[in-house]
Amino acid sequence: MYSSLPYRYYDPVFVSHIRPRYGPKDGGTTVYVWGDNFLDLGDDFRCNFGTRSTKAYYVNKGYIWCYSPPSDVVQKAMPFSVSLNRQQNSQQDVEFWYYNDPNLQKLVPDFAPLGGGATITLRGNNFLPFDLQNDINNANDTYCLFGALGKKPAKVVSSTEARCLSPPNNFNPPLVSVLVNLTLNDQQGTQGLEFIFFNPPGLSEVTPLRGPVTGGTDVQIYGTKFNHARDPVCIFGGITVTAKFMGPTHLSCIAPPFYKAGETTLTIKYRKDRFHAGIKIFTYYEVPTVDSIDPICGPMRGYTQIYVTGTNFLENNGFGKAMCKFNETYFTNATVVDVNTLWCDSPQLDLGDSDSGDYFYNFSVSADGESFSIPNVTFLYYDDPDIKSIQPPNGPMNEAN
Repeated sequence: MYSSLPYRYYDPVFVSHIRPRYGPKDGGTTVYVWGDNFLDLGDDFRCNFGTRSTKAYYVNKGYIWCYSPPSDVVQKAMPFSVSLNRQQNSQQDVEFWYYNDPNLQKLVPDFAPLGGGATITLRGNNFLPFDLQNDINNANDTYCLFGALGKKPAKVVSSTEARCLSPPNNFNPPLVSVLVNLTLNDQQGTQGLEFIFFNPPGLSEVTPLRGPVTGGTDVQIYGTKFNHARDPVCIFGGITVTAKFMGPTHLSCIAPPFYKAGETTLTIKYRKDRFHAGIKIFTYYEVPTVDSIDPICGPMRGYTQIYVTGTNFLENNGFGKAMCKFNETYFTNATVVDVNTLWCDSPQLDLGDSDSGDYFYNFSVSADGESFSIPNVTFLYYDDPDIKSIQPPNGPMNEAN
């Protein structure tokens, strides 16, 4: 009489690679293992991380997975192997690395527009666990996790700083906020910090889009979602001025003086927010100057064509914008010939019952109908001559003696 038990021989286990190759020291990383000859032999089917092991979960003969156990050793290669009987292990040179848990302390900024694309800086510590290692790099597994909005690749700048772009918030209705955390192995993340989404004001139309370098142009801005309580501002090439709230689709602001003529950007935002509503191009120009006018006088009935020379007369400025001004009282349209020449007609001088005589009127010009040159020349009005008689009334055709 005798007894027997079955004994099974199997082919040696082969491990080709694992992913991820790293995880936090507290363990819990799901490690996926590829190889050959895997068998599900119950509780003896193990993944070994150095001297510690965890249960292996069979998928097929070439693919299994397991959880990493906690470790007291960080930033040092731990040999990884698979065993089917808790004795003999796979012999391939495969390593798993542990690192200290990253700690996320601050998001700068902690808000962004719904459209995404804002650069977010994450600050904390332990962001760069393998900075001294040459044979391992977790850059391709480092992400910012934005809750239900998914993940975005993160670039680690140092052990205390990383950066990523905010994702678009396409939920309907949009999410008000999400928790953001950082993962160094495309799995486990830091504790989450709140990140807020908002709708920036929309910018659709601006008029006018030009003004003198001396500033003072009254600029009208039209768009959407303007909010008086959030303190809207206009920004001209980096110079911020307060915007006047006219309504939820209308703001106005006064263009500030600018240091040079030419094009610059114009945008609007809420004063405390980092993100603006859009960009328009605003053109600054030099204020015109008048050197001379010809003629310098004309009758009170007006319509004297005056030839004006000076500087900074804008060409192609549009009908009705270039103007001549007489004594801060009368305005006439001007025709710009080139940047140094324009024409305009003198207006009719209506003095009512005032005594007749000579009248000197200060003369200035404007390229945009708003900003006028310094009135450094004058135009003289006079009464039309009234001929009552001539003496003698006739004479010979030949030259007088």
